[in-house]
Amino acid sequence: MTLDEFENSLDKWGSNLAAWPEPARLEGTSLLSESEAARRELAHAQNIDDLLAATHRAPASVRQEIVDRVAANDVWQRLAEWFANTLWKPALAAACTLALGFAVGFSSSAVDVTDNDLAEASTLTFFDGYQEIDDAL
Repeated sequence: MTLDEFENSLDKWGSNLAAWPEPARLEGTSLLSESEAARRELAHAQNIDDLLAATHRAPASVRQEIVDRVAANDVWQRLAEWFANTLWKPALAAACTLALGFAVGFSSSAVDVTDNDLAEASTLTFFDGYQEIDDAL
């Protein structure tokens, strides 16, 4: 774990390493034993947590409303992640197919076609009497 990752973990899970998920807790503890900077960051985070605990005590109803709103937002977040993870592969496949089609279309436009050939093709396209047109040419 780098010092930046440790700082991010402090922001996510707080200064109480016991509350961290096990892999992060083990890596954080290892970093603390090796790094003076990590110990300073932990002490700073503990001071902030202590100040917040001492100065801000919201009523239980407000705390519960915050928890409820976070839980409700979590459902929408999970839905958005599912939607993004499910749709990016088909969208990417469609975009690649479209790009390939444009590339083939533009590269084949370099074929030399005379005006006479275009006139014949357009005439055949719009008339049903192919035999009559063939005889006239």
